[in-house]
Amino acid sequence: MRMRFDLERIIDDFVFFCFFIGNDFLPSLSALDISEGSLDQLIDLYKELLPSMTDYITEAGKIYWDRAQPFIEMLGKHEVESFRMRIESIKNAKYERIVSFQENTGLQNQLANLDRATLIKNKIREKLTEKKLIKILHLKNKKRDKQFKKFMLLKRFEEDEEGVGSAGLSRH
Repeated sequence: MRMRFDLERIIDDFVFFCFFIGNDFLPSLSALDISEGSLDQLIDLYKELLPSMTDYITEAGKIYWDRAQPFIEMLGKHEVESFRMRIESIKNAKYERIVSFQENTGLQNQLANLDRATLIKNKIREKLTEKKLIKILHLKNKKRDKQFKKFMLLKRFEEDEEGVGSAGLSRH
C-alpha cells in the first residue's frame, strides 16, 4: 500500500460505500442487491483499489470525491457487468412459469378450445377480481369498525351527560 494501514479509516470507507447498497431510508443502486452478494463485491472492489490509492476516501467524516472517483468508476464497471449477468441468466433460463396450472382441474379440455394466451388472460383476470374482492371486504370491515367506534363514542358521551345531569340534580 502507498499509505499507512489504518483500520479505523478503512472502517470509515466501508461505511461510506455501504451507503451505495442502501437501507430503509436510502435507495440502493439498481445493480447492488444485498441478497446477490453486493456487500462482498464492494469489499472486493475496495481491496482491489486499495493498493493504488494514495489516501483513504473519507477522513473525519468528510468524503473526498477525488479519492472516491476511482472507486465509483469501478462500481460503474461492476454495474454494467451485473446487468449483463442478469440478462444472461434470463436468456439462459429454460422455462419460467408465469402462471401455474394444476393438471387435475379439467384444463386439458379447455386447452383444446382456447389457446394458452387466453387461459393466461383469464387466470390474470381471476386473480385481479379476487384481489378487488379482498380489498372491498377490507374496506367494508374498516367502515364497520369506524361505525362501531362512532357508536361507542356517542354512547360514552351520552353516559357522561347522564352522569353530569344526575350529579347536578343530587347537589340541589
